[in-house]
Amino acid sequence: MTNIVVWSAFRNTPETVAARFPDDRIIRIADEAHLGDAQDAEVAFSGNNPQRVRQLLDATLHRYRDNQSRHEWRSHPQQELRDATVVVYGMGSIGGEVARLASGVGMRVVGLRRSAGPTLAEAVGEADFLAITAPLTPATRGAVSRDIIGRMKPTAWIVNIARGAIVDEAAMIDALREKRLGGAALDVFAKEPLPAESPLWSFDNVILTPHTSGDSPRVAERTLTLFAENLRRYKAGEPLLNRVDFAAGY
Repeated sequence: MTNIVVWSAFRNTPETVAARFPDDRIIRIADEAHLGDAQDAEVAFSGNNPQRVRQLLDATLHRYRDNQSRHEWRSHPQQELRDATVVVYGMGSIGGEVARLASGVGMRVVGLRRSAGPTLAEAVGEADFLAITAPLTPATRGAVSRDIIGRMKPTAWIVNIARGAIVDEAAMIDALREKRLGGAALDVFAKEPLPAESPLWSFDNVILTPHTSGDSPRVAERTLTLFAENLRRYKAGEPLLNRVDFAAGY
């Protein structure tokens, strides 16, 4: 069979591509995952309402929607972002965009990288929000463990727009049930679609979206633009953009 020279994959993880094509047949990989970075970051800031970037996962947003459906005039406690601390686990392109938006509204940002700086265990106790933006690799699978969750403030929120398997979901559910976490905004889950019997559906301090944080009406346009540019680069013998590093896992 003819070797595949370029595999251009939108929202395919490296392990997905590798499972379909043996490594010796993949010469170059271009991954369009970064095309939804801005939208992913905006969702992290708004509970899937990019028009309200200043209200990072304000737990009251969905409660006000509930009030509206019941025709009920009722206020809820508000949360101010200025001077709150967001720990960003994974300072790649999405994490960098989250950090940029957070800084813009006066938040203190602690960015966590593989190569340098504090560890997740060292930093998570400071977090008012833990934003998970890392790729799923052997090193990050289960990284937000029961121990890590136990180190968090009882008012802190977990925000996961990365992969469900990075978080110990059972430990997170226990912490939410026992009021040891302030809440969670989750776009990804250990099992998708999220089973109807999951307790996560019922918590009033949890915001759920169906793995749509990267969706945007502009993604298709960006995908085609990147593909055309990589095709031009390939023909010209130039390095491709967004190449997947199988050794790193993303």
